[in-house]
Amino acid sequence: MGADMMFKVIAGEREKIMIAKEYQTIRPRIVARVIDGSIFGAAFLAVSLLFMVMGLLINDFLEIIFYILFPIYNAWFLYYYGQTLGKYVMKLKVIAEDEKQISFWRALEREIIILVPFTFSKILNWLNLAINHKVSLLLETSILIVFFAVLAKDEKRRSYHDLAVKTVVVKALG
Repeated sequence: MGADMMFKVIAGEREKIMIAKEYQTIRPRIVARVIDGSIFGAAFLAVSLLFMVMGLLINDFLEIIFYILFPIYNAWFLYYYGQTLGKYVMKLKVIAEDEKQISFWRALEREIIILVPFTFSKILNWLNLAINHKVSLLLETSILIVFFAVLAKDEKRRSYHDLAVKTVVVKALG
């Protein structure tokens, strides 16, 4: 597969970004997400521990803040660099279907679409509509199955969030 050039404007200068039109499978995408979650989660854990040391037990509030800030963190990196830290490690880039860089708002929309299904059971718990842990696990597993099924069927290996905002995940070269 041939490599294509993509350009990103940084401080008035265009930076060449090499990409391959090689659409990425689920494994490197999951590893990248785990890396991002670990980095962000470690920082968030430090803040949570600081609150606990100060005697403030506001876990639900901090959890809500996590669900707000994590998509913003990812969207900013996707907009500014075309990849998060996890995607950088895994040599992945997120681009628009027309091979242009995605806007911050498109990146944020993509991240919110990823987040919403996985937080459904959390939202029910926050609203005190407690559901059985097994039902919650079954719901989240069903969502993952749909995620993998969509990814497996699409020729560009896009999942529901990529399809919704017209993005693709490609291999980054250099």
